[in-house]
Amino acid sequence: MDERRLACCMTVRLDIDSLRAFRAIVESGSFTSAGNRLYLTQSAVSWKIKRLEERLGHPLLVRKGKGIELTAMGEELLRHAERILDAHDDAVASLELCELTGTVRLGCNDEPELAAIAAIIRGFRLDHPKVGVHTRIALSSQVNSWLRAGELDLAFCRWSTATSKSPMWFCARTSWPGSHRPTWCSTTPATCRS
Repeated sequence: MDERRLACCMTVRLDIDSLRAFRAIVESGSFTSAGNRLYLTQSAVSWKIKRLEERLGHPLLVRKGKGIELTAMGEELLRHAERILDAHDDAVASLELCELTGTVRLGCNDEPELAAIAAIIRGFRLDHPKVGVHTRIALSSQVNSWLRAGELDLAFCRWSTATSKSPMWFCARTSWPGSHRPTWCSTTPATCRS
């Protein structure tokens, strides 16, 4: 590779997360569907694509009605993105860097949406078979007590408030680095993902 081309390659950074978002948009046909697939909000996916387009200096996608269409640069990038992501994922898998082990202590209150939580746990267990999930179900006040006592790693609880039009879900974790109290992570069931 000549020096001029090498200098250009050194200044443009194609990060894995943005390439993965780009591929997910193309495969799913929308930013929202890509976000759901990657457990990201639609705005986070949009930001990743905007950043990618800024780095490359060219638009990659054109919104057409409710769908998207690749530009010529987008089609070219997609071919490379497939190879880059495949090589990245093969390298990570061969190094066994994704192997999670241990136990997650999960608490949730007894609500009709337990089926959604069960589906999340099932998907997590398929992705991480060496991680045990110990689930405790009780009233929100009891789950909150367990969480504050450090008996849970993660909790999904639903609370209604006088100001909210519908009940809100909260995902909380007690052991974020440097934290000694629960950190609230989400306010909608759709964003509570494994």
